[in-house]
Amino acid sequence: MSKSSSSSCFHAIISRAARTAMTPTGLDGGLQLMAYTGPVAAQIVLKLAEARAKHPHLQKVVKSDTGRLTELAGGLLRGSGNISEARVIMRSFGLLPMLDWLLRLHPNPLKSLVNFFIHPSLSNLDLRNDKVYQTLRVILLSIFYVGEHSVWLGTRRILNLTPEQLSTISKVSIRSWAIDICMSAVKLVGAYRRLMARKAALQAQGEVGEEEGYSLTEKKADTEEANKLEAEIATWKRTALVNFAWIPLTLHWSFGGLWENPLITSAIGTIVSLGKLNIAWESVA
Repeated sequence: MSKSSSSSCFHAIISRAARTAMTPTGLDGGLQLMAYTGPVAAQIVLKLAEARAKHPHLQKVVKSDTGRLTELAGGLLRGSGNISEARVIMRSFGLLPMLDWLLRLHPNPLKSLVNFFIHPSLSNLDLRNDKVYQTLRVILLSIFYVGEHSVWLGTRRILNLTPEQLSTISKVSIRSWAIDICMSAVKLVGAYRRLMARKAALQAQGEVGEEEGYSLTEKKADTEEANKLEAEIATWKRTALVNFAWIPLTLHWSFGGLWENPLITSAIGTIVSLGKLNIAWESVA
């Protein structure tokens, strides 16, 4: 590869990375990646400090003393916490898209929501109805955003909330998000079945076409449909990775902790972050 082509390739990567970071998903994914990898990096530094203290020969390789390494680990943890806090502040602005989403679904939202809650029916829970599904999502996510930011304001004494109130609001907030994630998982399973059914039908159609003889037009149409289907499956995989990876974390936060090791949280959060970045990366291709 020539020097000019290498430079051009590098510039293309940087340009695409910049466009990725400019998307809401890319920005949030990048910040989330830093927030969740911080504890892992801090743990590695602490292990290195312990090893340096136990094995004097490592002191020649690792110049920083144990105290400095411990300070570095603490700094990484604080930085991780600050980034997480920044993401909470960012998400407070998510209420505007929620309101826009609600208005697009229901031009007269107050009347629609009153009917939705005052006159409940099984049809209000029919996730096969896309409008019902989206309405439930916007309600759940709005509860999550309001609750999360209320807790943030309460912990800083901007809102006068007792510890018990903060705990209750936090549980309601995170559980509303967990319900949304689980609902989305149900929809994704249904979407996967439909994609596989289309794939099977397309394969069967191709086998019949080969036996009976394809016309060029039919072959071209089938090829285009196959390419479209593969693209949809790839999109589904990227979305599913993020959604299904969130499930253990939201359940962990909702019910008092399914595990004690914070590195498990960091590992799963890192997977989600990379999944988000992948979605954003592909969206700007």
